[in-house]
Amino acid sequence: MSFIEGSFAEKKEDLITEIKSMKGDLTEEESRILLARIFKAYPGFLYHILTGEELFPFQSLKCKMFSCRDSVLDISGRGAAKSYTAGVWALIYAILNPGVKILIAAPSLRQSSIILAYIDEISKKDNAHLLRQFIPKDCYKRRPEKHEIKVGKSMIFAMSLGDGKKIRGARAQVLILDEAFAVPEAILNAVIGPMMVVHGNVFELKMFREKEDEYISKGLMTEKDRQVFNKNKIIMLSSADYEFGHLFKRFSTYIDKIIDPEYLESDEYKESLRSFGIINFGYEAIPKELLDRGYIKEQQGLMSEDMFRREYLAQFTPESDSYFKMSKMIECTLQPGEYPTIELRGDNHNKYAYILGIDPNYKNSEDSDHFAMCLLKIEKGASNIGHVVHNYAVAGLDLSSTMSYLLYLLRFFNIEYVCVDAGGGDQFLETCNNSSLFKSRNVELNKFEADFDFEDPKALAATKRDYNPKANKIVHVQHFQSRWIRSANEHLQTCFDHKKIRFASVPTDGDLDALRKEDIPIEELDFRLDLAEDLKGLSSREKIKAKKHEFIEHQVSLIDLTKLECGNINITNTANGTQSFDLPSAMRKQTGPNKARKDSYSALLLAAWGMKCYNTLENTEEKKENKWDQFSPVAF
Repeated sequence: MSFIEGSFAEKKEDLITEIKSMKGDLTEEESRILLARIFKAYPGFLYHILTGEELFPFQSLKCKMFSCRDSVLDISGRGAAKSYTAGVWALIYAILNPGVKILIAAPSLRQSSIILAYIDEISKKDNAHLLRQFIPKDCYKRRPEKHEIKVGKSMIFAMSLGDGKKIRGARAQVLILDEAFAVPEAILNAVIGPMMVVHGNVFELKMFREKEDEYISKGLMTEKDRQVFNKNKIIMLSSADYEFGHLFKRFSTYIDKIIDPEYLESDEYKESLRSFGIINFGYEAIPKELLDRGYIKEQQGLMSEDMFRREYLAQFTPESDSYFKMSKMIECTLQPGEYPTIELRGDNHNKYAYILGIDPNYKNSEDSDHFAMCLLKIEKGASNIGHVVHNYAVAGLDLSSTMSYLLYLLRFFNIEYVCVDAGGGDQFLETCNNSSLFKSRNVELNKFEADFDFEDPKALAATKRDYNPKANKIVHVQHFQSRWIRSANEHLQTCFDHKKIRFASVPTDGDLDALRKEDIPIEELDFRLDLAEDLKGLSSREKIKAKKHEFIEHQVSLIDLTKLECGNINITNTANGTQSFDLPSAMRKQTGPNKARKDSYSALLLAAWGMKCYNTLENTEEKKENKWDQFSPVAF
């Protein structure tokens, strides 16, 4: 556990001692000022006054840090109430600073709006009578691209991050950045950094400083009497990440500035006067009433050591020892503004083809494996590079929903090759082809004989003759045999090493606008079990806009999920000498809707192998079978 403030130059007030030394009565104005100072110094006390409830001491410490420092990193373990405490502080800060605008941003609107939901929940507590005077009934407004709560004269609003341009135009004085490890470094440096040094009230500040200059020139005040204005704040919430990530670099930089006394004498500090703080709480620092120690010990037995250190101990870890290196996959991830980004419908059919990998699952249960699909985009005849542009991964939806989703992919993407796991793949394709859904659209997916003996030109030529995209004879049913599993994983690893598989970029504002305008049957698509809750209270038109927005953000999160699942794969040798590529044994024991899975990894594995086979067929010369090839002379 660590709580690092540093020795910055501002005066520290001991209000309790000051109050004890006061003599006589206070005027009403003096009483109000003193009360405001007490509330500012003791945010937990104000929270108690407003709601009748007590914060845990560690939450009061966090709120104090958020108030006293301009740039704060809260790197705390899972269950350490990062989002809830940030919501409490945002509420208090909005009340103490009337007119302030507080922006909550995260990679998705769903994630950023969690803090707003906590604020709404706090305002509805039984004893929050005083708080409800600041937050009127039905003050929580949900819009497709922004959620907001008005607190007195202040505003707290949540947005998805995108490429940062929209939040830069939001003109907020406080930015709370959730899931900071998932925010691209380019956005942090190019957008969020400059946003923090630009004042939102430049005109008022200029007039105030000019008036102070006038008073100082007349001897009516001195330099030390100048008004100290609140600086723009940035509070970054995150679990710990890998040491090669940008968050660890920022974490280390903050520590250097905090503990180095020479920083206060540097030009950087004199120019910005920015103060820094770090909160780094592992689960041991969290009260037992909040975190079940028995559950955590159980999780420790179900996680890898590195993952447990990141998730619960809030410790940064070096590169994992998994088969697929996370650092390699991050190198294969396109930055915002790079092409292609995620796609909701296919690109030019004459120029691009799509390869679909399918890992089926039929158990209609939230805690079952995912039914997963991965779509790779390739440029015809020009490159062996595949871009992951679209994914599907869900558990608990009925089969008809998945069939509708597959039909959407077939209709809107130029899919020329499908590689499906034989374990259930045949059954799924037969069910699709016999369904009224597919028949009404005159869609049928047919198998071809996929004999990929890469050393046998005749076998490849025969496979190419049987493969026929014009007749939708494009389905390669792949059996997961030990030899193939090893070859496919080695191929995928090679693709990452040489950047032959790349992950689509997070859409920028221009890309987002284009994606929102895509004409797709969004009403017919089911992609998340809990989506209805997020759309509650919206009109029919707003639901369509919000659902498409959620669909886009969901695609971004599925790319992260795919990389996470690949990063969990370990290689072991079985008793009979074969190699196994699987989750660590502890992870395989997990149960429940949030258990560790590997289905998106499997779908990518199939798609990458499908790309290899597709490119092989494209480069294989097709020879017409000659009946004389089978003739053998017989001696008489």
